[in-house]
Amino acid sequence: NAIAGGDFEQRIEPISKEDQLARALISMTQKLKENQLHNEHNKWLQKGITLLNQNLSGNKNVQEIFDTSLSLLARYSDAASGAIFDYTLESESLSLTATYAFTERDKFKNLYHKGEGIVGQVAREVTKIHLHRSSADSMLIDSTLVQQRAVSTLALPITFEDEFLGVMVLAYL
Repeated sequence: NAIAGGDFEQRIEPISKEDQLARALISMTQKLKENQLHNEHNKWLQKGITLLNQNLSGNKNVQEIFDTSLSLLARYSDAASGAIFDYTLESESLSLTATYAFTERDKFKNLYHKGEGIVGQVAREVTKIHLHRSSADSMLIDSTLVQQRAVSTLALPITFEDEFLGVMVLAYL
């Protein structure tokens, strides 16, 4: 009854090596657990998309769209800090346009070209880059009381109707 109620952590112990029913129940429970996680993830995504659409509706200029979307996505995904770099086609450069809990540091640039750094590489490939490990030179996040290095950084291309518009970078603790 516990599994039927959604408790997929229940342990089923086969009586013997030939206990096919127990093995089938173990397999079924694992699949149900995976489906539940997949459904929860999809619900979270759909809720975020709805929230983003609600907050971006109406007449907004590009700066307002960047500021609103960065703030909303950073909060929704529990990012500690973030930035958006706007792409200029003529110079093929990306300039820092919007920030979320971002403190400028000497080693961080406000302008990148295609292929330069993670921001420029995302612009060149128009695909996400996710850095999973913390390093001594990773982004320092300042919460006023504590400074801590980012554990994970996600850089995403911003596109609209197949047109590349920029790069969003989110840092996580």
